[in-house]
Amino acid sequence: MIDAKTSIYGLIGKNISYSLSPKIHNFLFEYYKINAVYLVFDANFNENDFNNFIKKCQKIKTIKGFNITIPYKEYAGKFLEQKKEFNIANCIKFNEKISAFNTDSYGFKKAVREKLNFDFYKKNILIYGAGATAKSIIYAIIDEVNKIFVINRNKKKAEELKKISRKIYTEIDNLNEIELVINATSVDLNIDYSKFKNNCCFFDVKYLNTYFIENAIKNNFKAINGMWMLIYQAVKSFELWTGIKVEEKLIEKIYRGLNEKNKR
Repeated sequence: MIDAKTSIYGLIGKNISYSLSPKIHNFLFEYYKINAVYLVFDANFNENDFNNFIKKCQKIKTIKGFNITIPYKEYAGKFLEQKKEFNIANCIKFNEKISAFNTDSYGFKKAVREKLNFDFYKKNILIYGAGATAKSIIYAIIDEVNKIFVINRNKKKAEELKKISRKIYTEIDNLNEIELVINATSVDLNIDYSKFKNNCCFFDVKYLNTYFIENAIKNNFKAINGMWMLIYQAVKSFELWTGIKVEEKLIEKIYRGLNEKNKR
């Protein structure tokens, strides 16, 4: 029941009517009996529009927080208290000030560690893509891994990442040294799986099963899509907003519900 005291949360992005985030958050609000609603704000902002919108929302007492998705994550990064994470944020919380966070990094790392049973320490990683999501992933693992190879259609964007760390490369000769392949692009990759060693793992940030993931599984590789990443980053945002720790059994229930409804 929405009333004058209902807290408002939501997702800000462009062309995001497909988003599953409202299902996750509104389920959590109902489960924990919180008088709140999570909405989708499909917006066409430039950076100035975005900044003004966020600052005005802080003045509205019932608006408590937002998730931020493509193409506004770098705009949201301007609100980070400590400039890090490539200045990328996907979660904003309103209180006395505007606080920004990157729960994508957390969601990715937890999904790959727990669902692929993958240890990042001293591993060689291949990432397709150099946008905001790829940067969040790189930030999450850069201190642990051996090397990160970044392949992107826009070579200049990939080259810019090399300034961040000596561990980042934009050329790779031997795919057999790769231990995790990540698709952080919007396209469904078509690659030659025979060039990778048998224990290589595959991850796609998209949360439907892509041919990239399905073909990896057919070739007997461990592979998952981005559904767990989506859920873990959403749960972390919810915890930051509410101070409530979500139990693991409830996270599993959310996964089963979303996975069943969104099979390709």
